[in-house]
Amino acid sequence: MQLNDILEYLSENGKLMLNMHDVTGILSSKPFDIERKFRMHTLKFCDIAKSTSAGYMLCTSCKKTVCKMALRCGKPLFGTCPYGLFELVYPIKIDEKVECILFVGNQTDNPKNALQKSKSACEKTKVNFKDISKEFKNINTANTDFMLETAELISEFIYLLYYKNKQTINYKGHCHRIVEELKHRADEHYDCALTLKKMSELYFMNEKYLGRLFLKQTGQTFHSYINMRRLNAAADLLENTDRSVIDISLECGFNSISYFNRIFLKKYGKTPAQYRKYTAKSR
Repeated sequence: MQLNDILEYLSENGKLMLNMHDVTGILSSKPFDIERKFRMHTLKFCDIAKSTSAGYMLCTSCKKTVCKMALRCGKPLFGTCPYGLFELVYPIKIDEKVECILFVGNQTDNPKNALQKSKSACEKTKVNFKDISKEFKNINTANTDFMLETAELISEFIYLLYYKNKQTINYKGHCHRIVEELKHRADEHYDCALTLKKMSELYFMNEKYLGRLFLKQTGQTFHSYINMRRLNAAADLLENTDRSVIDISLECGFNSISYFNRIFLKKYGKTPAQYRKYTAKSR
């Protein structure tokens, strides 16, 4: 049995959201390799919370903060996220070293307070509160003992897997895995204020080293990769919608219309307005 199998079983039968944040690279090595859904907060509630740039950055900042706390203290932490969900943050150790951090969630310890906290966060981040409030019906009442028992079971399973496969385990692919994670984040959230600095802090890596690694493995800087995704999205909107150039620029993550126009011209040989006219004639 692989780690992914037990996470699948426990998440379905325990009605929990389980995801793991790599610290040392252990999740890059078999039999610890897990599906992407267990590497991210992929609950629909969380997807809505991250549906605006401000919402995404709030969630990312929260995760970065609690990961640092868990790494520093090395002990389980219970807490409530900015949108009101109750979670267990559980550092998993092998030989007293934190290898990865497990999140156990999809819970609420006080539905009324959680709803109010969610409303307050939505007002700050412009996330649609009506949409997110509907998801509270799918959130379970917190059982801290059960959450801890689940985390301990996963931790023990990882410990046993590690010592069973110790001679063949290596973390050689860890850096490549982090680059893939950064690409996924840029692909999914190019409209947000993603920076290499923020990503390096989230993955406990040196910013300059991560930048060189990303360039080496992709042939582009992280900034260039994000801009590529933004420009592709902008070109699609220019072709298929009647939205204004300014609106498209902002929706795709560009805060400066002059910068957007300049790099769009550089890539496509036309300004956004010219590109729209050109593609309209070509149909």
